[in-house]
Amino acid sequence: MAFKIGSTDFTKAYLGSTEIDNIQLGQTEVYSSFPVGNDLKLRLEAADYSGSGNTWTDSAQSLTFTSSGTQTPYTTIGGASCFDFNGSGYWSSAAGASGSNLVDMRGTFTLIIIYYSQGISERDSIFEKAGTSYQSYEQELALTMEPSNRNTYYRGKSNYSYGYTKTLTNNRWNLMAIKSEGTTVRTGHYWSGSAWVSDYVNRGNNAITQAGAIRIGTGYAGPMESGYLGSVLVYDRALTVAEMSSLFTHYSGIYNNLL
Repeated sequence: MAFKIGSTDFTKAYLGSTEIDNIQLGQTEVYSSFPVGNDLKLRLEAADYSGSGNTWTDSAQSLTFTSSGTQTPYTTIGGASCFDFNGSGYWSSAAGASGSNLVDMRGTFTLIIIYYSQGISERDSIFEKAGTSYQSYEQELALTMEPSNRNTYYRGKSNYSYGYTKTLTNNRWNLMAIKSEGTTVRTGHYWSGSAWVSDYVNRGNNAITQAGAIRIGTGYAGPMESGYLGSVLVYDRALTVAEMSSLFTHYSGIYNNLL
């Protein structure tokens, strides 16, 4: 549960310079620290956005994302802060050593996105590491939303590999996650809600070339036309079932009826 003073949410609480893991009122916990912090390389929370302006900063490495296209509207759904995709607006990190290269997804990683699905009429991109020296869908990762309400993700160069996520439920908050392991011979899984499920076609064992900027809400298939974005996380390792379950419990306290 979020810790609040008035209407202001706090993601951390301190006593002097010491972070407090939890705060209780009687027997009721009113604040708990983030459950999985080890090897977290990107953590973008809509709740951390100032509410105006064209910059959004992640809380893992202080990477700055800048809005492009038409400003993606900032709003709330069921009390949860989020961005409303509008068919134009998206967020992009800086490329290079001081930007997205600090979020290396060429090898093993876990990507988690919390998204309020409304259905789409055509394939759109929700996350990608932008290509630099090769076609944009042949990169560290390109994640697309499909009209079937399932996601497809692509990795690699030349004979790119691909996999899927679970089917999303419209008009609900959905936690969608994928993990990939290995640098040449790779595996891929999606989070079903209670377990990791293998779903990956590995078509090439060449090492993946480092890509450029991270784009959230657009990519090779075009910008997201609808839906709401709440959180984006990247770890540079494969999370366990227990860790995924703890993250789901944490975010269930923020996003009502999370699936």
